[in-house]
Amino acid sequence: MAQVAERVLVTDLALERNHLEDFTRYRFACGFVTGKRVLDVACGSGYGSALLWREGGASCVIGADASWEALQAAQRFQAPGHVAFALGPAEQLPFSDGEFEAIISMETLEHLRNPRAFLRELGRVLRAGGLGIVSTPLNNSETRHRPDNPHHCREYSASEFLGLLRDVFQQVELFSQLSDYGYDPLWAPFEKVRGRSWARQAVAAVVPPAVRHGLRRAMGSKGRQLAASRIIPGYDQQAAYQIAVCSRSR
Repeated sequence: MAQVAERVLVTDLALERNHLEDFTRYRFACGFVTGKRVLDVACGSGYGSALLWREGGASCVIGADASWEALQAAQRFQAPGHVAFALGPAEQLPFSDGEFEAIISMETLEHLRNPRAFLRELGRVLRAGGLGIVSTPLNNSETRHRPDNPHHCREYSASEFLGLLRDVFQQVELFSQLSDYGYDPLWAPFEKVRGRSWARQAVAAVVPPAVRHGLRRAMGSKGRQLAASRIIPGYDQQAAYQIAVCSRSR
């Protein structure tokens, strides 16, 4: 079973290069989970849960998701004793208090109508002294209250994101995810304009990062090549995503 899961993971990660930002976040999380019992909340297709074990060295990873269809797809990444999956909503996790040493939840917060209930659940199932990694789009504009993405209930500025997390976690460290596009259709009108660097800077100053990210998605993948994505410490207003590494006191 583990050999089959490994072959599928390699194939899936080749496909996930089309979702490099998500892949980069999981690779970042891998640096925090070695030897730990980990919960991956809203695990989706499950490849990230498998990555946390295979590349991050987690002792055990449980992927949880509210979608039965997603969990059916995730079954290909099962590895007995190491990677398993469970059905459960993020706001009401089917686990005991303090059951996990680390919790990962990528791009979940913005989908929920009751984010505080979700964060309290993370705190409940996280062991004292445990660590949580939570990511969400960065949106400092007024569009965060009614996002363009129809699947998002609410998006957050950096100060709002930190405020929510500090209600549950004693220590919160913020990181920013920046992405580079080899050919970016958003900037195509400027490609033949002299001084296009100035034009890019001018547009970037006016259009919030989350809005630019949404426009790229709306334009589709044709001609869009995500060349690189990186995560840096601290706050960067040009980031499309913000990532928090949180911890509870012992």
